[in-house]
Amino acid sequence: MDLLAFLRDSPPFDQLTEAELAAIAPAFELVRFSRGTRILREGGAPSEYLYLVWQGEVGLTADGQLRQVLEQGDIFGYPSMLGQDAPVFDVTAAGDVIAYRLPEPHFRTLLDNAAFARYFIGSLGERLRTAFE
Repeated sequence: MDLLAFLRDSPPFDQLTEAELAAIAPAFELVRFSRGTRILREGGAPSEYLYLVWQGEVGLTADGQLRQVLEQGDIFGYPSMLGQDAPVFDVTAAGDVIAYRLPEPHFRTLLDNAAFARYFIGSLGERLRTAFE
């Protein structure tokens, strides 16, 4: 699957126009993480990227307890970017993971698209609710 097809099928990127997708696609970087790699640290520096899982799974852990597992098409990194706060989870590769990452400045330009931005408002609330249940 090529990146543009993957983005078209992955919320919230499916809310972008073809022109927006074509403009943003070159900014994505393909990254690989091996099992056990901590991608973000609970209480650490804010994420500099929006991550989109392409293959594999990542676990979100808070206070040493697994809170959520993210799979293909799921995104992470945005809560700390949006608030410029420390991540509330450790994000760790549960196995070998391939993901696309989008640098923060490019992510912020996409927030001008109202449908794209609305996704993060709802998703952020749900993710935080899950973290503290």
